[in-house]
Amino acid sequence: MMMEKMAIQGLGVASLLPSTIQKEMVAGTLVHIMPEIKSPTIYFSLVYPSRKQVPKRTRALNNFLLEEGLINTD
Repeated sequence: MMMEKMAIQGLGVASLLPSTIQKEMVAGTLVHIMPEIKSPTIYFSLVYPSRKQVPKRTRALNNFLLEEGLINTD
């Protein structure tokens, strides 16, 4: 958040997550200056105790991550 605020104020260049600055990109407050530079993909695991009686919120998150290709089922 601090890096974002500093970049908006023109205090330098920042490496920020695109998902956190969408509004600023649309508004033109922040601009992407080096599109050829990308960070490596980050993988994480979603761990829960059982497939029986999975809470709806956990199932919704799991389904979203699967649809977006953000989790691997291997």
